[in-house]
Amino acid sequence: MAEKRVRRSSSIIQDVELEVLKENLRNKHKQIVEEVDEKIDRIFEEFFHEVNKLSLNRFEVEKLFSDGQANKSKNIKQKKQTKRITKNDQNLPDKLPEKHFQPRNSLLTDLFEIKHVKTIYHIFIVIFNLLLLNVFVSDFVDTGKINIGLDPIITGFKGFKYAIFIWCWMQLTVFGLYPVFTTWAAMTRKYFSKRGFLTTIWHYCGVISVIAYIFGFITIYTKAVVHFNLGQASSVAVLMELVRFVMKAYAFIRTNVPRALKLGRKRKSSEENSSSDDSIYDSTLPASGSVKVNEKQQLPYFRQYVYFLFAPTLIYRDEYPRNKLIRWNFILVCFLEVASVIFIMSFISERFMYPLFHAFGSQFYEVGSKELMGSIFNSMLPGLLCFLIGFYCVLHSWMNAFAEFLRFSDRQFYRDWWNSTNFSVYYRTWNVIVHDWLYQYVYRDLYLHIFKKKRGICQFLVFCLSAIFHEYILGFTFRFCYPILFVEFQGAGVLLFFATRKDMKTIGNCFMWMSIAIGMGILLSLYHMEYYARQNCSWDKDKIVNYFIPISWSCNGLKISENWKIQF
Repeated sequence: MAEKRVRRSSSIIQDVELEVLKENLRNKHKQIVEEVDEKIDRIFEEFFHEVNKLSLNRFEVEKLFSDGQANKSKNIKQKKQTKRITKNDQNLPDKLPEKHFQPRNSLLTDLFEIKHVKTIYHIFIVIFNLLLLNVFVSDFVDTGKINIGLDPIITGFKGFKYAIFIWCWMQLTVFGLYPVFTTWAAMTRKYFSKRGFLTTIWHYCGVISVIAYIFGFITIYTKAVVHFNLGQASSVAVLMELVRFVMKAYAFIRTNVPRALKLGRKRKSSEENSSSDDSIYDSTLPASGSVKVNEKQQLPYFRQYVYFLFAPTLIYRDEYPRNKLIRWNFILVCFLEVASVIFIMSFISERFMYPLFHAFGSQFYEVGSKELMGSIFNSMLPGLLCFLIGFYCVLHSWMNAFAEFLRFSDRQFYRDWWNSTNFSVYYRTWNVIVHDWLYQYVYRDLYLHIFKKKRGICQFLVFCLSAIFHEYILGFTFRFCYPILFVEFQGAGVLLFFATRKDMKTIGNCFMWMSIAIGMGILLSLYHMEYYARQNCSWDKDKIVNYFIPISWSCNGLKISENWKIQF
């Protein structure tokens, strides 16, 4: 009996060991299969990425060296259709297209894969380095010192720690919008799902609350910028973030309010049939990794809202196309480019703009017509340079860095605006992020619901809104209202938008670049004059009206010649 028990126990032990071995083999097999699948997926992803890159490079090369004859007939047809539409507003479409996200690189990222374009990029780097070297050597020979131009950075980022503090509070305030919105949606579903007087009052209160939230958000944090007396760079960073938060909040509300109202109109019988319908959310959360929307889900999850707040887009979606990998070296290069652009702008400000305008408004400095015109033309090249590197810094390097960090794969932050032959194309392609928001949440609503099919009025109002916010940022950055940008944007910009719709090819492209250079020269020169006039003149800062009256016009300012005449 004892031997039988020993044999039986040993056989049981052997069976257990075999089962454990089998389980280990299964786990090992599963692990190997998963690793092989992951490697195969990675290989195919890299392969398709290279194929797309090669096809896009070929397209870009053909586009660069093509004379456009192949698309001539197509352009003629498009022009005829456009003319036919503009003759009669009743023929305009009842529906407008929406934004569709898809995986794609920024245009410059793909163009830099072409070695000829990459060489041009390297040439610009060499030119900037030679310019810096020339200035440093000249300073050292003349004075024995080297001034690397960091003073504008130090003064511009004054109060940066307070800027971070303000940004954190803005972020928390926008986070708080989500529970308020979900509470409103739950109340709407439970108590105000039927039409009636109380439901109408409830909805009007919701609209008023959104308006009060936006205006309160702008007012409180604008006062914070003024209260802490932030430098120009810190101020413009906080104010641009403030506008971005407002646009994000409005996009979230505008997209999800119709979903909440649709949910509230469901029949009560369907609510009683399933216990899961007691909440506006599905109890099962999607798996980690790429966010997928449940069929039962009606409103977004909080993590989807948080991702939207940080994603480099202003159009709300529950999910976006995502990359699988993060290229940390790509992020590092982008941030190095941002730091380089900040240094170059500081260098331009100290070496080119400060010598021209630092004495403006002082008692011993006269500015006549000759000095005014000279300062404007001397500011055109630095202004155009600041415009180009500012575009590259914000819309390419900065946006691509955060897109890579968040694995956001649709990186069409701009299109080939530099090839524009009229300002209508330029405004649509220069800043695609802001243009998409204005089109999706302002133009479409005006076009479809308020000024039905009145395209000109809708476009004009979109220009007004954009010009107001541009001027708002500049006004509180420099602490005075000098609406040069508003006049250029809303005056000349609107006129050029409607006047240059005809495709003039070479002449139109040259005219666009000349207009940008002149506009930047006027903007930089007049703003610098006003800024230094307020530094060098004594004026009553307690009177609010003085913030709206240009000091540069009255305090040792511009003196127009009385004997201007044109001789041939």
